[in-house]
Amino acid sequence: MLRGQTDKVTMREITLLSQIRHPNIVSIMALGESDQQLQIIMEYFASFCLYSILFDKTISEQFTLDQDNMKSIAHQNSMALTYLHLHSPQIIHRDVKPSNVLVNRNFLVKLCDLGLGKCEMLQNSLVSTIKGGMCGTHMYMAPEIFLQRKGATAACDVSSFG
Repeated sequence: MLRGQTDKVTMREITLLSQIRHPNIVSIMALGESDQQLQIIMEYFASFCLYSILFDKTISEQFTLDQDNMKSIAHQNSMALTYLHLHSPQIIHRDVKPSNVLVNRNFLVKLCDLGLGKCEMLQNSLVSTIKGGMCGTHMYMAPEIFLQRKGATAACDVSSFG
């Protein structure tokens, strides 16, 4: 997207997301422009996504997913969501799923891909502006989003987390 074509709402969202600092959320480190393209530079976090740890045998063999480690992953992910939901303005992730949860070898967890995030104070979010409404991954969507086409709320993130 050309910077000149980036609307004000999108730039406000990106700026807000770049200010988020939580140990369990991948941070936006800088914003820039290269060849007239908006560049978002993210924190580097050497990890695997939770989906791969759970379902890819070559990766899952590298992790010991005992009850304590699974509790820790869930707890850290819930801390990230709580931070977003209590943020002012409230931020709703809208695509909580195992592939957006990163886990390193020490079982430190970081929630990523806030690209679908919706800031409560902004009527038009980045994705709803571009795609016209419903966003997220169907398999992890809260029923009220998928079936009733209602707007996303913090409760929808909690449903997806579950």
